[in-house]
Amino acid sequence: MDQRAGALPSEDLQQHRVRHAAVEDHRGVHARLDRVHAGLDLGDHPARDRPVGLERGDAGGSAVGISGKDARLVIAEQVRRTEPDPNSGIERHVDLGFVGEPVTVDPTILTTLAAKGFIPVVAPVALGKDGATYNINADTMAGSIAAACQASRFFLLTDVAGVLDKSGELQTDLDPARVEALKADGTIKGGMIPKMETCVAAVREGVEAAVIIDGRVPHAMLLEIFTDSGVGTLVHR
Repeated sequence: MDQRAGALPSEDLQQHRVRHAAVEDHRGVHARLDRVHAGLDLGDHPARDRPVGLERGDAGGSAVGISGKDARLVIAEQVRRTEPDPNSGIERHVDLGFVGEPVTVDPTILTTLAAKGFIPVVAPVALGKDGATYNINADTMAGSIAAACQASRFFLLTDVAGVLDKSGELQTDLDPARVEALKADGTIKGGMIPKMETCVAAVREGVEAAVIIDGRVPHAMLLEIFTDSGVGTLVHR
C-alpha cells in the first residue's frame, strides 16, 4: 500500500478546495474524489524526494502503481459511524462523506502482475457500488487485501516500535483477546487502535499473523522474518 506522508492527502484536498475534517481517526471527505485522485501530484512536498523505493527501481524491482479502482480490485461502501450527542447523549450518525471501507476484494490483478514479475503499489481509493470514489484508510485496505490473498504475513510499517505497555515495554506477542483487553485499559489508543483492529481482522480472515514494525529501523522486515524475537508486535490467532 502506498500511504505516503500524512500531510499529502490534506494538502491535495485543500488545493482542490475539498472540505474535509478528522473524526475519530477518520478523515471525513465531503466532495467527490474523482478529480482529486486523478490529479494527485506530490509537487515540492518533501515526500517527493523519498517515494516508495521500488517505484524508482532502487531495489531492482519493477513496480506498477494502481489503485483499488483498477480491475475492481476493491469495492467499497461508505463508512458509517455514530457518536453520542454532547447534549442528549443519544447516539447520532456521523457523516464522513466519501470515506469508505472495503466490501469485496478481487486480487486477480495483483496475482496477474506478480506472476509477470511486477510489484503492485496500491493507492487506497476504491469504487463504491454507487459509482462514487471512496477514500479508504490505507491500513484497513491493506489488511483486506492481505486476507483476500491469504497471505502468511501481513506487515504494517509505521513510525513507532509497536504496541508499548504502560511502562514503555514492547509487547511482542498478542492474540485478539489480549488486544481487546489492552484497548479496554487504554494501553492501545489513538492511531494504534485502527492498526490493531486491522491486524485482528486480518488474522481472523485467514492471515497467519500480522506484525506492526518500525519502518525507520534498517532492515526491519528482515529482522522480523529471520530472527527468533522479531522487532515489532505480532498478532496471531
